[in-house]
Amino acid sequence: MKSRVVAGAVVIVILGLFFLKNLSIDPEYTAEIERANAQESALRENAVMTFEVDVPSNTLDGDTVWIYLHNQKGYKMDKIGVSTYGHNVSINELETLAENGNVRYRYGRNGYDYHTAEYLEPDTNDYFWTRQGRETKFENGKVQKDAVGRWRWFPAAGTEIVKTSPIEPEGTFSPRINGIEFRSGQVIEDFYVPAFDDFFGSTAAHLKNNGYGWVEIDPAEQLTMVDGLPKVVNNVGENPNYPNEEKLKEEILAYKSQGLKVMLGPQTCCETLDFRNRSDEWWDAYFSEVEGYLVRMAIVAEETGVDSIHYAVGNDYQGADKDERWRRIFQAIKKNFSGDVGQMVWSFQGYGVVPSAEYITWADELDYFYIAIDHSISLEDSPTDAELEEGAGKMLDGTKVLYDEFDKPVLVRTTYFNVKETWRGATFYNISSVAWMGSEEDVLEGGPYEFGPEDQARTVNAYFRAMSQRPFVIGYVQFGYTHWENPLCPDLSVRGKPAEDLWAKWNRMLSENHSG
Repeated sequence: MKSRVVAGAVVIVILGLFFLKNLSIDPEYTAEIERANAQESALRENAVMTFEVDVPSNTLDGDTVWIYLHNQKGYKMDKIGVSTYGHNVSINELETLAENGNVRYRYGRNGYDYHTAEYLEPDTNDYFWTRQGRETKFENGKVQKDAVGRWRWFPAAGTEIVKTSPIEPEGTFSPRINGIEFRSGQVIEDFYVPAFDDFFGSTAAHLKNNGYGWVEIDPAEQLTMVDGLPKVVNNVGENPNYPNEEKLKEEILAYKSQGLKVMLGPQTCCETLDFRNRSDEWWDAYFSEVEGYLVRMAIVAEETGVDSIHYAVGNDYQGADKDERWRRIFQAIKKNFSGDVGQMVWSFQGYGVVPSAEYITWADELDYFYIAIDHSISLEDSPTDAELEEGAGKMLDGTKVLYDEFDKPVLVRTTYFNVKETWRGATFYNISSVAWMGSEEDVLEGGPYEFGPEDQARTVNAYFRAMSQRPFVIGYVQFGYTHWENPLCPDLSVRGKPAEDLWAKWNRMLSENHSG
């Protein structure tokens, strides 16, 4: 008798669950039924829905507006009004509807997904891809009208965006050695993504309009291990590389079309290899792969009219034949490229260079040295302009050994962020610790750094003033120039920030000096 009662109870529970589902009491079940019904109806009607969005008034001229859907794809929208954009979404491209027959979506600018999306909370990359941020019923013929509150790394419309600096160039700028025209430019952000494609031309025009004469591109491929030996590969599926040499040429030619001179800095990035205790076979493979890569880049440079090319040589190889090996590589570059050829070295705290002048025995193959600087020029909270100039001068004087030893000029690249007290350099931050375009905005708000673009401008000014009286320095570039503006991002780019306004002033002075 007892077993019959238990069996009956089990049947009642099962039936109860079945009827609860069918009575639409289970929310997940209801959502799925609604989604399936809506999907069937949309497919039957070949449904198309329209999205229209008004963007903030501080959206920059030339920026594009995109819509991202829950199919993990983005679509460039058409401009249909002064600040309104539209796009039709077909059920066929959407493929499947979200729960309850909805479409999840979010707006962005310039095609760089979360990096340049509209600001919505939670402000995370995961939320952007998993939930997007907006949701509405997908219905045939429906027009969904929205408005973006603000973009990521932008203030709300109506809030002032400070783009200028009160600093003015002072003094004179001495002529450079051998009558070389000073090379003022910017280093384009070095990791390519397809979103940049639409902005090659506008970036070139922007650089030209601000008086720059030079631009640097640093294409990367990966130096990795294959079957126990080093090999250079374009691992584009896992790294933000140019997909092929044709795309690299396209960007180079965009700058050349504006009359800019182009500097190429090929790099093997970004895996860490252990160089210790390697066999002769290993080193033979290493030098062969590096030479092959640089020759390919030299051919690209020659075909596109690039003006100079340089490569970073470390001091990892200590073999007795290091001169022969590195000399052969630079000779191979020069055999395939008719412009200037240089070598990149690093200037560290203590005002010296790595590799040392003693290590570089092949300097007669070079036309210039390219100096990477990111260290402090002051450790004070509030240094004077004179103190910053003095600190920058010491950093530059530490590189003069290359000119004194080899009679070769130096070109300086700095990496200082848009944060307060950026003059502290690598003693204050490392390149991965400061928020950038792809970071959550909270990283800045809750972190140790404070947005301070004017301090970047002061640091840049210190270097210009120090260079003005050091004729062996023939050029100055800053790393990380972006393909569009991100006004509140504390990254390295000077674009649209006070440091660029100051840089343009120095460019005008340099142009007047050259023409005079």
